[in-house]
Amino acid sequence: MSTTQIPKHHNLGYALISVMLAMTILMGIVLVYLTITLGNRRDTANVTSSMTGFYAAEGGLNLRAEKVRAKFIDYNRPTGTAPSSTSPCVGSNLGTLDFACDSSLTLGGRTVTTYVLDTTSADPAKNTGVVNSGETYAGLNYQQYSYRVVSEAKVSGQSGVEAKLQMEFQSRLVPIFQFAAFYNNDLEINPSPLMTLNGRVHTNGNLYVSPSTGLTINGRVTTGGIIRRGRKDASRCDGGAVNFSDSATTTKTLRACAGGTTDITSSDITQYNGRVQMSVPRLTVPPLSSLDPNRQNELFSGADVRIVAHLVGGTWVPEVRDANNIIMAAATSRLGDPSCIGAVTIDNVFYDNRERATQRLIEIDQQKMMDCIYRSPAEVFTNSTGASLTLDDTTGNGMAWHFSFDDGNTDTNNYAAKRQTNYGIRVKNATTLGSSNTIAPAVKGLTIVTNQAAYVQGSFNVNNIKPAAIICDSINILSNSWPATDPAAGVKPAASNTEVNAAFMAGTDLTNGSTYNGGLENYPRFHEDWGGKTFRYRGSFVSLDTPSHARGQWGNALYNPPQRDWDYDLRFNDAATLPPLTPRFVYLRQVLFAREY
Repeated sequence: MSTTQIPKHHNLGYALISVMLAMTILMGIVLVYLTITLGNRRDTANVTSSMTGFYAAEGGLNLRAEKVRAKFIDYNRPTGTAPSSTSPCVGSNLGTLDFACDSSLTLGGRTVTTYVLDTTSADPAKNTGVVNSGETYAGLNYQQYSYRVVSEAKVSGQSGVEAKLQMEFQSRLVPIFQFAAFYNNDLEINPSPLMTLNGRVHTNGNLYVSPSTGLTINGRVTTGGIIRRGRKDASRCDGGAVNFSDSATTTKTLRACAGGTTDITSSDITQYNGRVQMSVPRLTVPPLSSLDPNRQNELFSGADVRIVAHLVGGTWVPEVRDANNIIMAAATSRLGDPSCIGAVTIDNVFYDNRERATQRLIEIDQQKMMDCIYRSPAEVFTNSTGASLTLDDTTGNGMAWHFSFDDGNTDTNNYAAKRQTNYGIRVKNATTLGSSNTIAPAVKGLTIVTNQAAYVQGSFNVNNIKPAAIICDSINILSNSWPATDPAAGVKPAASNTEVNAAFMAGTDLTNGSTYNGGLENYPRFHEDWGGKTFRYRGSFVSLDTPSHARGQWGNALYNPPQRDWDYDLRFNDAATLPPLTPRFVYLRQVLFAREY
């Protein structure tokens, strides 16, 4: 058999073709690799750029939301108009004031533009409600305002939006008198006799519990800090059991302390089914300066009657002022009318053993003041809206009276000064809120405010109970047996059973080292021998800060404590029966976060 032999130059041609094919394939692989690599680099760069834009827009979103929140912290609402939805923040379409476009922020090389939309419902019924179960403040009444913040990020010097984010949130204002006890600083509850509190307890700080006999709290407990089983003023823990509620009807005992003060852990509170929570966000509360006679303060501008003890030529004169602190001549003159004599007087005879000083007091006879308002011609006294004031006034849920002093010293009304002034008010003849005239209309509610110390003499709001509050620098209780002539320094008169139905918002001392502040059990200041007698109280204890003008030390008090029949006033669970001008705390609730592509 013969074999055909391929010429040698043909073999070389096949080899060349094979090399060229291999090189072509290799070049293809290189091109694919380069394409993928460069593409990945471009994608990575694009992703990095996009994420930078996203974070810049998110930063703008959070900063702008905080500005809205700050308005509510200062007890104001945002004002202005938002830009229209067509080309917002372009040309003259910029909006105004708190809602206006703001392009002053630069983050990560991006110009961030933000603006705000008010999305609050026009239907007032949709802006009030009760916090849902499962949320931290479940069951509390609230009033809410809704807002949407829009934030856009652009690469500086380039056109086109790189990232656009929106966040919708609700600013909830929760009336503060829905707690048995609410403290802005540390809360200490160390009673000697058995104590039961029915109602919520909250502190923005730590909660110290060290009862001698026992303490039961039948309500939700929340703390901005932790719970400490023991005392703050000493490293010891008294032996009484502490019980918190694990449901609406049952309680469980908190872990006992071991020797000194013991920190409660998160595992210790799991048994309470979420009704005891630690390290919750701090709640924003009004400062004590909100009690000052300043138009910016709702407790002053929103009051119906504002009376100032004015030092004129060495004589103290009660003057009725308007919201701008200008004398209202007709109302001031009316205080001197025979039908109003004794409603408001000023004296300097009360010696406070705790302050170790004589106090100058505005004396308020509640019933005579109501008679004075009722018998006065129309428009002599006006409510916060400028209309004639009537006893059944409903603006702000009822009447509010504000009392202060003007001695020519600007520090008198300056809480930042933190100085002892030895001024105060005393409220008496208030067992029944309202006029002595049987045909006078019934009072809807009454809140009494002063930026100085307040002394409540005798039972308050016992008959036909109305929504009521006393808001002051410090709260003092004088029993029904307090002498007609105030006792001299160092005298401890005998007390008798006394009852008060009103919310309290005041300052309380802080424990300083081994100096005990008195705890919740001494929130009201006492001045008598209460041995065997009962102080019955239904209301809400709110502590904002340390007193600014009642600066005496608790250890100097001259008294014997009462039996404490204290409880939360369940009527405050209904927003319609809260005291007039009830202050509010603020928290934000996010309901939407979205990115537009």
